[in-house]
Amino acid sequence: NMVFLFLDTETTGLNYKEDNSTPRTNKMLQLAYKLCDEKVEKEISSNNYYVKYSKEELKEIKKSMNSFVKEMHEATGLLDVLETEKTKNISTIDEELSNLLENYSEHKIIIAGNNIQFDYEVVRRNLPKTSSKLNYSILDVSSVRKVFSTVGSDFGKKTKDEKLSNQDALVDIDECIKELKKYQNILRKGLEKNS
Repeated sequence: NMVFLFLDTETTGLNYKEDNSTPRTNKMLQLAYKLCDEKVEKEISSNNYYVKYSKEELKEIKKSMNSFVKEMHEATGLLDVLETEKTKNISTIDEELSNLLENYSEHKIIIAGNNIQFDYEVVRRNLPKTSSKLNYSILDVSSVRKVFSTVGSDFGKKTKDEKLSNQDALVDIDECIKELKKYQNILRKGLEKNS
């Protein structure tokens, strides 16, 4: 038995420096998730968290971001939300999410999303209790997309181009699930032809 934890995080930048091996201090600002059944047909639970920081920490966070990331988070309104009461302590987020996943301890809990190894790394660094509940394997929808180009098809690229992306974690998850469903349909048709 499996369940899929579709997850997306917004952060202050990349997890690693440009050499791709030296870790950066990368703060988690937002985390959204949708927990889905094994066939990704039914949504079991979803939530959207904003991380609580003090005024001083927020000042430092804004300084630490490069202009591209800062402008992106300003445009989506994320930086404004972080200054409101909609935020939660990171330890509370970890507690709530790990308690939810505890109900599925008999299942393999697979983390899923687009370029999901980035988000998995953010979870591992920031949410140790949640991380301990996750299976080691992942479902990276962007990797499935790339498979189409290996057979000379631009279906994956076209599907990606149709997606909405406004760098809001919850919207990105919905778009990722829609993308996966298109790939599932192609697979179903192919399997039906060959059976």
